[in-house]
Amino acid sequence: MEEVCRQLECWKRAGLFLPVVSLNFSRLTLLERDIVSSVESIVSRYDVAKEHLEIEITESVADVGKNILCQTARDLYDAGYAISLDDFGTKYTNLSMLADVDFGVLKLI
Repeated sequence: MEEVCRQLECWKRAGLFLPVVSLNFSRLTLLERDIVSSVESIVSRYDVAKEHLEIEITESVADVGKNILCQTARDLYDAGYAISLDDFGTKYTNLSMLADVDFGVLKLI
């Protein structure tokens, strides 16, 4: 996350086009108690607009527990980040998760 934001800031200072960059969050990252505040801190440190970041949650992290995953995704969404579900269809996923989280993008295998 830090390196992506650092690079976006460099491109911004150089006057270059800023793409939307997808970041795949690991299971351990999603379990961090203060994940949203950590993300917010990094983004503000580099003055990156949230619309240039898409946080990917891989379907396999559903092993973490649906409740934790959904709450973390909702917290990130509520903070203004686009959330995507990556590798959908590679494992068994409870389809109700799609109703519980506002995924902006569903990436199929």
